Amino acid sequence: MGLIVVSCVFAFLLMPFIPLAVRESVTAAGLLFAGLVGAGSGFRRARLTSGAARRPWVLLTIAAAVAILGNLWVAATGGDPVDSPSIISIATIVIALVLSVVALLSFPMPRRRGAELLVMLLDGLVAGGAFLLIASVLAYSELLESTRTTTADRVTGIAFPALDVLLATVAVLLVVRASRADRLMLSLVASGFLLYAAADLSYAVRMAQGTFYFGTLLDLGWIIGYLLLALATFTPLEHEREANGKDPLRESVADALGTTLVFSVLVVATVVQVLFGGQGSLQGAQAALWVVIVVAAGVRQTLLTADNHALRRGLERRVEEQTADLRRLARQNEVLVTSVGDGIYGVDHQGRVTFINPSALAMLGYDADDLQGLRAHEVFHAPDTDGAPYPWSRCYVYEAITHGLVATEEDDYIRADGSSFPVEITAAPLLDEAEVRGAVVVFRDVTQRREVDRMKDEFLSVVSHELRTPLTSIRGSLGLLAGGRGGEL
Repeated sequence: MGLIVVSCVFAFLLMPFIPLAVRESVTAAGLLFAGLVGAGSGFRRARLTSGAARRPWVLLTIAAAVAILGNLWVAATGGDPVDSPSIISIATIVIALVLSVVALLSFPMPRRRGAELLVMLLDGLVAGGAFLLIASVLAYSELLESTRTTTADRVTGIAFPALDVLLATVAVLLVVRASRADRLMLSLVASGFLLYAAADLSYAVRMAQGTFYFGTLLDLGWIIGYLLLALATFTPLEHEREANGKDPLRESVADALGTTLVFSVLVVATVVQVLFGGQGSLQGAQAALWVVIVVAAGVRQTLLTADNHALRRGLERRVEEQTADLRRLARQNEVLVTSVGDGIYGVDHQGRVTFINPSALAMLGYDADDLQGLRAHEVFHAPDTDGAPYPWSRCYVYEAITHGLVATEEDDYIRADGSSFPVEITAAPLLDEAEVRGAVVVFRDVTQRREVDRMKDEFLSVVSHELRTPLTSIRGSLGLLAGGRGGEL
């Protein structure tokens, strides 16, 4: 938002109705202000980063500082950067451009596969050829045919656009090569240098035409370019991106950005050629350059199509393999559940039956289709001791679903024919991460165990009675003897 406001302010101050002297001062102040903001922001980013990620920001900060020193030198000496540029001014611009190119090449990039690397190189060839074509149509033809320029002007007029073409090409490749995590930051960096290169190219064209002067809206390319570089320094750092997680929408949009950017440059070159390339001494060279660009673009698309087809086939095979694995796992789980001798059934968060294994169906006397969607508590749970329906709020299934508790109890279940039988159950919540999706209940028929317990109790009761009867007689006799009823012993 701040960038938009500042850009609008400078755009207003550079409008044609503002006096030229004021506009020239605005451009000078804008270049100094934007340069200082860019250098300060780059220095800040360099201090926050470490390792290989710090090097490009250090180089960009130095490049901005060199450019600022050149502008200050011109202001201090009172030189005219248009009619009589000084050697120091030219040298600082060249050094700043070279340092910027080296800085862009220094950004850490992910390793690429062979096909991706080849496509990226072809992207660079297409983008570089398109930028060179634009420079040749707009600047070189005008410069070579101009009679108002000296040999020094022609050398600088050719060198500066060439460096700008190199800078713009590397900037485009920077976005194409960028990883998804760094795409936003590097897109801002590339956009800044593309605007800067466009402003330089406009400068070269108007210098060749003899119509250049500071204080026009075209000067915004330099100013906004610096400010975009400053804005790039405030994108999230690596640890902040990891904390924030991934944005799938942003990643899906970023995947198409490289191709869109490359062919947008090609479209711009086509428009420039159609509108301004109808004459000039470089038509033959431009035609040859077009052949190279078209061939590179065709080879790029062929390789990209073949690589995408191979990737798609590989993904399809992986999907098929994972699908088969999932089917095997699902079948294995189904076999495990159906082979268990205990009854198992699952319910959703409202207590409706979602699955039930054959052992449970056999014990309850139902078919699987009869129970789907029914509430297990109302179908299985026997009435309370007074004959009233057992309250749902006291049911173990309710506790498992509502409170996430694991319950183990003994209960009575009702069969399909209305008879009941004792069961021992364990009810546990179905957890999907931290959310309860329902409950699973495991139960077993304990009729035989209870019958065995009853027989055991009866046996112990009989044995205890039989043992107590003779012992009572013995105790009574001993009492008589102790009382002297039987005489002296």
